[in-house]
Amino acid sequence: MCSRYIGDLMARTLVRIDEARDREAAAMADRILKRPKTSKSSQRQPSSKALAKRIEALKSFEELLRRFGAESIEIDLDDGVVANVAKFSGALVVG
Repeated sequence: MCSRYIGDLMARTLVRIDEARDREAAAMADRILKRPKTSKSSQRQPSSKALAKRIEALKSFEELLRRFGAESIEIDLDDGVVANVAKFSGALVVG
């Protein structure tokens, strides 16, 4: 296991997330166009309000990650875990 910190890893990961989102959007559009209008499986689908809430939460989290990626935050292992985790507050769940 590699324990080395790579400063631009978050920025590179966000580019891959964008590419994956584009592929997923195209696949979803294709599935929607091919799906019959009346389907019993649609009853098991989450409500549009629940989906909108999830999408909004993901968008705000992604924006937070983009800010961290743009800042290219440097960490120093000599500072310790508490100091380094504080640099990424809001993106990490400590528990």
